[in-house]
Amino acid sequence: MNKTLVSLGLLFVTSALADDLALPAGWRAPSLEELGVVAVADFNGDKLPDRAIVVKNARSKGGGVLLWLSDEKAGYSWKVLHTHTSDVPYKSYVAVLAPGDYGVMCVFTNEGCTPKEKLRSGFASIYYCEHDQGTNCGMKAVFVWNNKTKSFIRGMYGD
Repeated sequence: MNKTLVSLGLLFVTSALADDLALPAGWRAPSLEELGVVAVADFNGDKLPDRAIVVKNARSKGGGVLLWLSDEKAGYSWKVLHTHTSDVPYKSYVAVLAPGDYGVMCVFTNEGCTPKEKLRSGFASIYYCEHDQGTNCGMKAVFVWNNKTKSFIRGMYGD
């Protein structure tokens, strides 16, 4: 019973995505077997709904997370939050996190993953889980809006 409800929900989300937003060239919505979900919230504090979307590369097994982000002056545009190019057929999903402090092991910078204990956000944030061939999250991340730089910071969760 629960499996059917989840499948119906994912079918609705995937269909709604296809009908509602045209993805940038080279990307496609995930199939039901690949999971995928759309997380909708105001991720940058402008009081307009944004959408984080799990996507698949149209030509390979790679994928990632795209964001349909609002901007008061420029309107909506696509932003790439994360990509992977692995030959492993990842199953991924996104979810909305409430504003607050998130315990992380490191934060990505130009120098790599810099150790850090927490990230703080006054806005909703994006949780991302990337499954490898198992059933557990192989990679867990949080994307937090930085109002000063007008960009997202990616923090990695430890196990």
